[in-house]
Amino acid sequence: MRQYPSEFPSQRLLALDGLRGVVALSVIAFHFFYEVLGRTFPVYTNPLLAGLTSSNVGIFLMLSGYVLTDGNWRLAVKPRVHRQLVKRYFRLTLPMLASVLVVLALVWAGLSYHVPASELLQVEWLGNKLAAEPTLSDAIFDATIRVYLPYADDVSYNPFLWTMQSELWGSLALFGILLLDRKLSPYATLMVMGALFFSVRPISCSIILGALFSLLRHDGYLDAALAEMARKPWLQGGYLIAAFCLGALALPMGLQEAAAPIAAMLVMLPLLASQPMQRLLSTRPMQFLGQLSLPLLLVQFPVLISFTSGAMLWLAGMGSFNLLNATLVAICSTLLCVLGAFAFLPVEAATKRFCSGLARLVLGPMPQRSAPATPSSPSGRSVPAASR
Repeated sequence: MRQYPSEFPSQRLLALDGLRGVVALSVIAFHFFYEVLGRTFPVYTNPLLAGLTSSNVGIFLMLSGYVLTDGNWRLAVKPRVHRQLVKRYFRLTLPMLASVLVVLALVWAGLSYHVPASELLQVEWLGNKLAAEPTLSDAIFDATIRVYLPYADDVSYNPFLWTMQSELWGSLALFGILLLDRKLSPYATLMVMGALFFSVRPISCSIILGALFSLLRHDGYLDAALAEMARKPWLQGGYLIAAFCLGALALPMGLQEAAAPIAAMLVMLPLLASQPMQRLLSTRPMQFLGQLSLPLLLVQFPVLISFTSGAMLWLAGMGSFNLLNATLVAICSTLLCVLGAFAFLPVEAATKRFCSGLARLVLGPMPQRSAPATPSSPSGRSVPAASR
Protein backbone atom coordinates (compact mmCIF):
# COMPACT_ATOMS: atom_id res chain seq x y z
CA MET A 1 0.00 0.00 0.00
CA ARG A 2 1.29 3.46 -0.86
CA GLN A 3 2.43 5.99 1.69
CA TYR A 4 0.17 9.01 1.95
CA PRO A 5 2.02 12.22 1.07
CA SER A 6 1.27 15.61 2.52
CA GLU A 7 0.72 16.83 -1.03
CA PHE A 8 -0.35 14.49 -3.84
CA PRO A 9 0.00 16.14 -7.28
CA SER A 10 -2.89 15.97 -9.70
CA GLN A 11 -2.31 13.41 -12.46
CA ARG A 12 -5.36 14.09 -14.59
CA LEU A 13 -5.84 11.77 -17.52
CA LEU A 14 -6.44 13.79 -20.65
CA ALA A 15 -8.20 10.71 -22.00
CA LEU A 16 -11.02 11.30 -19.54
CA ASP A 17 -11.79 14.61 -21.25
CA GLY A 18 -11.88 12.87 -24.62
CA LEU A 19 -14.18 10.18 -23.28
CA ARG A 20 -16.46 12.84 -21.82
CA GLY A 21 -16.83 14.35 -25.28
CA VAL A 22 -17.62 10.99 -26.86
CA VAL A 23 -20.20 10.30 -24.16
CA ALA A 24 -21.83 13.72 -24.65
CA LEU A 25 -22.15 13.03 -28.38
CA SER A 26 -23.69 9.64 -27.64
CA VAL A 27 -26.23 11.33 -25.34
CA ILE A 28 -27.35 13.45 -28.27
CA ALA A 29 -27.58 10.39 -30.52
CA PHE A 30 -29.70 8.64 -27.89
CA HIS A 31 -32.12 11.55 -27.57
CA PHE A 32 -32.52 12.37 -31.27
CA PHE A 33 -32.66 8.82 -32.58
CA TYR A 34 -33.76 6.42 -29.82
CA GLU A 35 -36.12 8.69 -27.89
CA VAL A 36 -37.42 11.15 -30.51
CA LEU A 37 -37.64 8.89 -33.57
CA GLY A 38 -37.98 5.52 -31.84
CA ARG A 39 -41.76 5.67 -31.30
CA THR A 40 -42.54 6.41 -34.94
CA PHE A 41 -39.68 4.40 -36.45
CA PRO A 42 -39.00 1.36 -34.22
CA VAL A 43 -35.82 0.59 -36.18
CA TYR A 44 -34.12 3.11 -33.89
CA THR A 45 -35.00 1.16 -30.75
CA ASN A 46 -32.65 -1.61 -31.83
CA PRO A 47 -30.20 -3.30 -29.40
CA LEU A 48 -27.16 -1.81 -31.18
CA LEU A 49 -28.18 1.79 -30.48
CA ALA A 50 -29.34 0.87 -26.98
CA GLY A 51 -26.05 -0.81 -26.15
CA LEU A 52 -23.98 2.10 -27.44
CA THR A 53 -25.93 4.89 -25.74
CA SER A 54 -28.05 3.71 -22.82
CA SER A 55 -25.24 3.82 -20.22
CA ASN A 56 -23.84 7.19 -21.28
CA VAL A 57 -25.19 9.19 -18.32
CA GLY A 58 -23.70 6.68 -15.88
CA ILE A 59 -20.30 7.06 -17.56
CA PHE A 60 -20.63 10.85 -17.53
CA LEU A 61 -21.35 10.93 -13.79
CA MET A 62 -18.58 8.44 -13.04
CA LEU A 63 -16.09 10.60 -14.90
CA SER A 64 -17.17 13.59 -12.81
CA GLY A 65 -16.64 11.69 -9.57
CA TYR A 66 -13.20 10.50 -10.67
CA VAL A 67 -11.97 13.87 -11.94
CA LEU A 68 -13.27 15.85 -8.94
CA THR A 69 -11.42 13.65 -6.46
CA ASP A 70 -8.33 12.57 -8.41
CA GLY A 71 -5.19 13.91 -6.76
CA ASN A 72 -7.06 15.17 -3.69
CA TRP A 73 -7.01 12.13 -1.40
CA ARG A 74 -5.09 11.94 1.91
CA LEU A 75 -3.73 15.48 1.76
CA ALA A 76 -2.97 17.43 4.94
CA VAL A 77 -3.84 20.68 3.13
CA LYS A 78 -6.47 20.73 0.39
CA PRO A 79 -6.66 24.13 -1.29
CA ARG A 80 -8.00 22.64 -4.54
CA VAL A 81 -10.95 21.08 -2.71
CA HIS A 82 -11.78 24.37 -1.00
CA ARG A 83 -11.75 26.11 -4.37
CA GLN A 84 -13.90 23.47 -6.00
CA LEU A 85 -16.37 23.80 -3.15
CA VAL A 86 -16.66 27.57 -3.64
CA LYS A 87 -16.97 27.31 -7.43
CA ARG A 88 -19.17 24.25 -7.92
CA TYR A 89 -22.66 25.74 -7.76
CA PHE A 90 -21.82 28.60 -10.11
CA ARG A 91 -19.79 26.34 -12.42
CA LEU A 92 -22.92 24.25 -13.04
CA THR A 93 -25.58 26.94 -12.79
CA LEU A 94 -24.33 29.78 -15.00
CA PRO A 95 -24.10 27.69 -18.22
CA MET A 96 -27.49 26.14 -17.42
CA LEU A 97 -28.97 29.61 -16.96
CA ALA A 98 -27.66 30.64 -20.38
CA SER A 99 -29.21 27.51 -21.94
CA VAL A 100 -32.57 28.14 -20.29
CA LEU A 101 -32.57 31.76 -21.47
CA VAL A 102 -31.98 30.53 -25.04
CA VAL A 103 -35.00 28.25 -24.71
CA LEU A 104 -37.08 31.14 -23.37
CA ALA A 105 -35.96 33.39 -26.23
CA LEU A 106 -36.96 30.75 -28.80
CA VAL A 107 -40.42 30.43 -27.24
CA TRP A 108 -40.93 34.21 -27.11
CA ALA A 109 -39.77 34.53 -30.73
CA GLY A 110 -42.31 31.93 -31.86
CA LEU A 111 -39.59 29.53 -32.96
CA SER A 112 -40.57 26.58 -30.74
CA TYR A 113 -42.61 23.82 -32.40
CA HIS A 114 -42.29 21.09 -29.81
CA VAL A 115 -45.97 20.82 -28.84
CA PRO A 116 -47.34 19.81 -32.28
CA ALA A 117 -44.14 17.86 -32.98
CA SER A 118 -44.71 15.78 -29.84
CA GLU A 119 -48.03 14.60 -31.28
CA LEU A 120 -46.47 13.80 -34.66
CA LEU A 121 -43.54 11.91 -33.10
CA GLN A 122 -45.64 10.37 -30.27
CA VAL A 123 -43.17 11.72 -27.70
CA GLU A 124 -45.34 12.99 -24.84
CA TRP A 125 -42.58 14.51 -22.70
CA LEU A 126 -41.49 16.74 -25.58
CA GLY A 127 -44.79 18.62 -25.48
CA ASN A 128 -45.54 18.80 -21.76
CA LYS A 129 -42.21 19.47 -20.00
CA LEU A 130 -41.89 23.14 -20.83
CA ALA A 131 -44.18 25.54 -18.96
CA ALA A 132 -47.32 26.44 -20.94
CA GLU A 133 -46.73 30.15 -20.27
CA PRO A 134 -42.99 30.55 -19.62
CA THR A 135 -41.80 33.65 -17.81
CA LEU A 136 -38.37 35.11 -17.15
CA SER A 137 -38.67 34.76 -13.37
CA ASP A 138 -39.77 31.13 -13.64
CA ALA A 139 -36.97 30.36 -16.10
CA ILE A 140 -34.36 31.81 -13.72
CA PHE A 141 -35.88 29.87 -10.81
CA ASP A 142 -35.76 26.70 -12.90
CA ALA A 143 -32.07 27.07 -13.78
CA THR A 144 -30.89 28.19 -10.34
CA ILE A 145 -33.04 26.20 -7.89
CA ARG A 146 -35.68 23.88 -9.32
CA VAL A 147 -33.22 21.88 -11.41
CA TYR A 148 -31.41 20.76 -8.24
CA LEU A 149 -34.52 19.59 -6.39
CA PRO A 150 -35.03 15.79 -6.49
CA TYR A 151 -37.87 14.73 -8.75
CA ALA A 152 -38.87 18.38 -9.33
CA ASP A 153 -38.91 17.94 -13.12
CA ASP A 154 -42.64 18.21 -13.87
CA VAL A 155 -41.84 21.60 -15.39
CA SER A 156 -38.43 22.17 -16.94
CA TYR A 157 -37.02 24.67 -19.39
CA ASN A 158 -34.41 22.05 -20.35
CA PRO A 159 -35.42 18.52 -19.24
CA PHE A 160 -32.07 17.08 -20.33
CA LEU A 161 -30.43 18.80 -17.34
CA TRP A 162 -31.90 16.44 -14.74
CA THR A 163 -28.41 14.98 -14.23
CA MET A 164 -27.34 18.25 -12.58
CA GLN A 165 -29.07 17.11 -9.40
CA SER A 166 -26.57 14.26 -9.15
CA GLU A 167 -23.71 16.52 -10.25
CA LEU A 168 -24.30 19.13 -7.55
CA TRP A 169 -25.30 16.98 -4.57
CA GLY A 170 -22.83 14.26 -5.50
CA SER A 171 -19.93 16.68 -5.81
CA LEU A 172 -20.78 18.39 -2.52
CA ALA A 173 -20.88 14.99 -0.81
CA LEU A 174 -17.49 14.12 -2.32
CA PHE A 175 -15.93 17.39 -1.20
CA GLY A 176 -17.10 16.65 2.35
CA ILE A 177 -15.60 13.16 2.20
CA LEU A 178 -12.32 14.54 0.84
CA LEU A 179 -12.08 17.08 3.66
CA LEU A 180 -12.65 14.36 6.27
CA ASP A 181 -10.73 11.49 4.70
CA ARG A 182 -7.93 11.65 7.28
CA LYS A 183 -10.43 11.44 10.15
CA LEU A 184 -13.06 9.05 8.80
CA SER A 185 -12.59 5.99 6.62
CA PRO A 186 -13.18 7.26 3.06
CA TYR A 187 -14.06 3.75 1.90
CA ALA A 188 -16.82 3.29 4.47
CA THR A 189 -18.10 6.82 3.89
CA LEU A 190 -18.19 6.34 0.12
CA MET A 191 -20.05 3.04 0.51
CA VAL A 192 -22.68 4.61 2.76
CA MET A 193 -23.04 7.63 0.48
CA GLY A 194 -23.25 5.42 -2.60
CA ALA A 195 -26.04 3.35 -1.03
CA LEU A 196 -27.91 6.54 -0.10
CA PHE A 197 -27.65 7.94 -3.63
CA PHE A 198 -28.69 4.58 -5.10
CA SER A 199 -31.80 4.53 -2.93
CA VAL A 200 -32.82 8.00 -4.16
CA ARG A 201 -32.02 7.42 -7.84
CA PRO A 202 -29.87 4.41 -8.79
CA ILE A 203 -27.93 6.08 -11.59
CA SER A 204 -26.82 8.91 -9.27
CA CYS A 205 -24.48 6.59 -7.35
CA SER A 206 -22.23 6.58 -10.45
CA ILE A 207 -20.57 9.81 -9.28
CA ILE A 208 -19.73 8.16 -5.94
CA LEU A 209 -18.34 5.10 -7.72
CA GLY A 210 -16.09 7.37 -9.79
CA ALA A 211 -14.63 8.76 -6.58
CA LEU A 212 -14.15 5.21 -5.27
CA PHE A 213 -12.16 4.35 -8.40
CA SER A 214 -9.88 7.33 -7.91
CA LEU A 215 -9.33 6.41 -4.24
CA LEU A 216 -8.56 2.78 -5.06
CA ARG A 217 -6.10 3.88 -7.71
CA HIS A 218 -4.48 6.43 -5.39
CA ASP A 219 -4.00 3.81 -2.68
CA GLY A 220 -2.55 1.31 -5.17
CA TYR A 221 -5.30 -1.27 -4.92
CA LEU A 222 -5.96 -1.19 -8.67
CA ASP A 223 -2.33 -1.42 -9.78
CA ALA A 224 -2.17 -5.19 -10.15
CA ALA A 225 -5.55 -5.46 -11.85
CA LEU A 226 -4.79 -2.64 -14.30
CA ALA A 227 -1.34 -4.05 -15.08
CA GLU A 228 -2.89 -7.45 -15.81
CA MET A 229 -5.55 -5.89 -18.01
CA ALA A 230 -2.94 -3.78 -19.83
CA ARG A 231 -1.19 -7.01 -20.89
CA LYS A 232 -4.42 -8.57 -22.15
CA PRO A 233 -6.21 -6.48 -24.77
CA TRP A 234 -8.79 -9.23 -25.17
CA LEU A 235 -9.77 -8.70 -21.55
CA GLN A 236 -10.28 -4.98 -22.19
CA GLY A 237 -12.48 -5.84 -25.15
CA GLY A 238 -14.42 -8.30 -23.00
CA TYR A 239 -15.25 -5.61 -20.46
CA LEU A 240 -16.42 -3.21 -23.19
CA ILE A 241 -18.57 -5.90 -24.81
CA ALA A 242 -20.07 -6.71 -21.42
CA ALA A 243 -20.94 -3.01 -20.93
CA PHE A 244 -22.54 -2.93 -24.39
CA CYS A 245 -24.60 -6.07 -23.74
CA LEU A 246 -25.73 -4.81 -20.34
CA GLY A 247 -26.96 -1.55 -21.86
CA ALA A 248 -28.68 -3.34 -24.74
CA LEU A 249 -30.56 -5.66 -22.36
CA ALA A 250 -31.37 -3.16 -19.61
CA LEU A 251 -32.95 -0.38 -21.68
CA PRO A 252 -35.86 -2.40 -23.16
CA MET A 253 -36.57 -3.75 -19.67
CA GLY A 254 -36.63 -0.28 -18.10
CA LEU A 255 -33.61 -1.09 -15.91
CA GLN A 256 -31.12 1.27 -17.52
CA GLU A 257 -30.76 3.49 -14.44
CA ALA A 258 -29.76 0.54 -12.25
CA ALA A 259 -27.54 -0.99 -14.94
CA ALA A 260 -25.77 2.25 -15.94
CA PRO A 261 -23.38 2.40 -12.92
CA ILE A 262 -22.27 -1.20 -13.58
CA ALA A 263 -21.81 -0.54 -17.29
CA ALA A 264 -19.85 2.62 -16.45
CA MET A 265 -17.42 0.62 -14.31
CA LEU A 266 -16.98 -1.87 -17.15
CA VAL A 267 -15.96 1.03 -19.40
CA MET A 268 -13.78 2.81 -16.85
CA LEU A 269 -11.47 -0.11 -16.06
CA PRO A 270 -10.29 -0.73 -19.65
CA LEU A 271 -9.74 3.00 -20.13
CA LEU A 272 -7.50 3.21 -17.06
CA ALA A 273 -5.54 0.15 -18.23
CA SER A 274 -5.18 0.75 -21.96
CA GLN A 275 -2.43 3.08 -23.15
CA PRO A 276 -3.62 2.89 -26.81
CA MET A 277 -7.13 3.88 -25.74
CA GLN A 278 -5.73 6.74 -23.67
CA ARG A 279 -3.60 7.96 -26.58
CA LEU A 280 -6.59 7.89 -28.92
CA LEU A 281 -8.79 9.85 -26.52
CA SER A 282 -5.94 12.30 -25.85
CA THR A 283 -5.62 13.35 -29.49
CA ARG A 284 -6.44 16.93 -30.42
CA PRO A 285 -9.82 16.19 -32.05
CA MET A 286 -10.94 14.17 -29.02
CA GLN A 287 -9.76 16.89 -26.65
CA PHE A 288 -11.71 19.48 -28.63
CA LEU A 289 -14.78 17.25 -28.42
CA GLY A 290 -14.16 17.05 -24.69
CA GLN A 291 -14.25 20.86 -24.48
CA LEU A 292 -17.67 20.73 -26.11
CA SER A 293 -19.06 18.09 -23.74
CA LEU A 294 -21.07 20.34 -21.41
CA PRO A 295 -22.17 22.76 -24.15
CA LEU A 296 -23.41 19.77 -26.19
CA LEU A 297 -25.68 18.76 -23.33
CA LEU A 298 -26.90 22.34 -22.92
CA VAL A 299 -27.82 23.11 -26.54
CA GLN A 300 -29.60 19.91 -27.56
CA PHE A 301 -33.02 20.88 -26.13
CA PRO A 302 -33.06 24.33 -27.83
CA VAL A 303 -32.20 22.58 -31.12
CA LEU A 304 -34.87 19.94 -30.53
CA ILE A 305 -37.75 22.35 -29.88
CA SER A 306 -36.85 24.63 -32.76
CA PHE A 307 -35.03 23.18 -35.77
CA THR A 308 -35.79 19.49 -35.21
CA SER A 309 -39.45 19.92 -34.35
CA GLY A 310 -40.00 22.49 -37.09
CA ALA A 311 -38.32 20.34 -39.73
CA MET A 312 -40.36 17.28 -38.76
CA LEU A 313 -43.60 19.26 -39.01
CA TRP A 314 -42.54 20.70 -42.38
CA LEU A 315 -41.89 17.19 -43.69
CA ALA A 316 -45.30 16.07 -42.47
CA GLY A 317 -46.94 19.06 -44.17
CA MET A 318 -45.19 18.21 -47.41
CA GLY A 319 -46.22 14.56 -47.17
CA SER A 320 -42.56 13.54 -46.91
CA PHE A 321 -42.39 12.42 -43.30
CA ASN A 322 -40.66 9.05 -43.68
CA LEU A 323 -37.73 7.16 -42.21
CA LEU A 324 -35.11 8.54 -44.60
CA ASN A 325 -36.09 12.19 -44.27
CA ALA A 326 -36.57 11.99 -40.50
CA THR A 327 -33.13 10.42 -40.23
CA LEU A 328 -31.60 13.25 -42.25
CA VAL A 329 -33.24 15.76 -39.90
CA ALA A 330 -31.83 13.93 -36.86
CA ILE A 331 -28.34 13.91 -38.42
CA CYS A 332 -28.58 17.63 -39.24
CA SER A 333 -29.83 18.27 -35.70
CA THR A 334 -26.78 16.50 -34.28
CA LEU A 335 -24.45 18.58 -36.43
CA LEU A 336 -26.31 21.72 -35.41
CA CYS A 337 -25.77 20.77 -31.76
CA VAL A 338 -22.03 20.58 -32.41
CA LEU A 339 -22.09 24.03 -34.03
CA GLY A 340 -24.23 25.36 -31.20
CA ALA A 341 -21.84 23.91 -28.63
CA PHE A 342 -18.94 25.63 -30.38
CA ALA A 343 -20.86 28.93 -30.26
CA PHE A 344 -21.50 28.28 -26.56
CA LEU A 345 -17.78 28.13 -25.70
CA PRO A 346 -17.57 31.85 -24.78
CA VAL A 347 -20.19 31.19 -22.09
CA GLU A 348 -18.00 28.36 -20.79
CA ALA A 349 -14.93 30.60 -20.80
CA ALA A 350 -16.75 33.43 -19.02
CA THR A 351 -18.08 30.99 -16.42
CA LYS A 352 -14.59 29.67 -15.70
CA ARG A 353 -13.20 33.20 -15.34
CA PHE A 354 -16.02 34.16 -12.97
CA CYS A 355 -15.53 31.03 -10.85
CA SER A 356 -11.77 31.50 -10.68
CA GLY A 357 -12.22 35.13 -9.67
CA LEU A 358 -14.76 34.16 -7.03
CA ALA A 359 -12.38 31.56 -5.57
CA ARG A 360 -9.57 34.13 -5.41
CA LEU A 361 -11.89 36.65 -3.78
CA VAL A 362 -13.10 34.21 -1.12
CA LEU A 363 -9.93 32.18 -0.50
CA GLY A 364 -7.09 34.30 -1.83
CA PRO A 365 -4.52 33.21 -4.43
CA MET A 366 -3.84 29.53 -4.94
CA PRO A 367 -0.78 28.36 -2.93
CA GLN A 368 2.27 27.42 -5.00
CA ARG A 369 2.66 23.69 -5.54
CA SER A 370 5.83 21.66 -5.52
CA ALA A 371 6.90 20.15 -8.85
CA PRO A 372 4.85 17.02 -9.55
CA ALA A 373 6.50 13.67 -9.64
CA THR A 374 6.50 11.75 -12.93
CA PRO A 375 3.41 9.52 -12.92
CA SER A 376 3.61 5.85 -13.70
CA SER A 377 1.53 3.68 -15.95
CA PRO A 378 -0.37 0.68 -14.55
CA SER A 379 2.56 -1.50 -15.64
CA GLY A 380 5.00 0.65 -13.66
CA ARG A 381 6.60 2.49 -16.60
CA SER A 382 6.80 6.25 -16.61
CA VAL A 383 4.41 7.92 -19.00
CA PRO A 384 4.22 11.49 -20.30
CA ALA A 385 1.90 13.81 -18.42
CA ALA A 386 -0.09 14.37 -21.62
CA SER A 387 -1.17 10.74 -21.60
CA ARG A 388 -2.55 11.13 -18.10
